[in-house]
Amino acid sequence: MGFSVTHDAYAQFEEEEAKNSLFYYSGYAGDEKIELNLQMEDKLVFGSYIMERTGDLFIFKGTLSTDRTTLEVLIFDDQDKYVASLQADLISEENSFAKEIKGRLIPVNKAKPVAVNLTKMAELANAAYPFDTQSSYLGE
Repeated sequence: MGFSVTHDAYAQFEEEEAKNSLFYYSGYAGDEKIELNLQMEDKLVFGSYIMERTGDLFIFKGTLSTDRTTLEVLIFDDQDKYVASLQADLISEENSFAKEIKGRLIPVNKAKPVAVNLTKMAELANAAYPFDTQSSYLGE
């Protein structure tokens, strides 16, 4: 009996080995336009977003669910004061991880939660070179 790799197993292997970890989103928190940078390292997420109208900058950090479908983050203002949390679903398609982020922003000041709808604009990959950088083929 021989060993064979099915397409499904290969696709799963590719997903587990994916090196993409930096994402850029554009969208809305309520009626406010925001631009968001999201970085992932294993199950940790962190990044920042800026409110387009006011220029206010916020920093966040949190966790990604084990199945990579939801995230929960704590949000801090530019004075490092905890101001809100975000609970959101990552909407993925077959060839596009986290194409959209949909959730709700919950302010700590007891204000009404705000809907968050973001669309991925760019995905940057970590450089993982499969070759020796000291190779003579690189001009040495």
